[in-house]
Amino acid sequence: MSITFSSSTGKISPEDTTETGALAEAYFTTHHDPDQIPVNEENRRWIYEHIPECLNIIRDDEKIVGFSFILPTSYQIMEAFLSKKINEAKMFEEVKSSWSNTFIDAIYLCSAVVVPAYQRKGLASRAMTASIRQFTEKTGIKPSLFYWKFSVAGERLALHVAQNLKLELRHRKL
Repeated sequence: MSITFSSSTGKISPEDTTETGALAEAYFTTHHDPDQIPVNEENRRWIYEHIPECLNIIRDDEKIVGFSFILPTSYQIMEAFLSKKINEAKMFEEVKSSWSNTFIDAIYLCSAVVVPAYQRKGLASRAMTASIRQFTEKTGIKPSLFYWKFSVAGERLALHVAQNLKLELRHRKL
């Protein structure tokens, strides 16, 4: 087993976004929930072209076994999401439409999916932590982190990452 992360290797392609999108769709079933960020070609292309470093792909040799995805945004957009003024899909659209002139001071811990054979090895935590570290080192910003609880494992991941990085963590209440 030779585990690598795209945050370290820089290896990411449009095809990788398609494969990780399929993993996300299989787990989150976004096509059944209009409140979630749609996993579609337009969104995958935008991520690849604008924020590929925020999609951290986990590989065993060349095989994709998981990923994490963070979404840098503004404190204002974070607040609108946390207070339920906007849903996740709307938040993503607002980030996309204002990307070039948005001051980034918050990071949404959007998703992490690891195939079952590789779960409970700390891979999602390592991937997400590496992405956030890379982003904060590049920008010099100490962001607030936030998440939307989808599962108990996801909540544990968010708590672990925030504690590890010593960053504020907020969540959207159900």
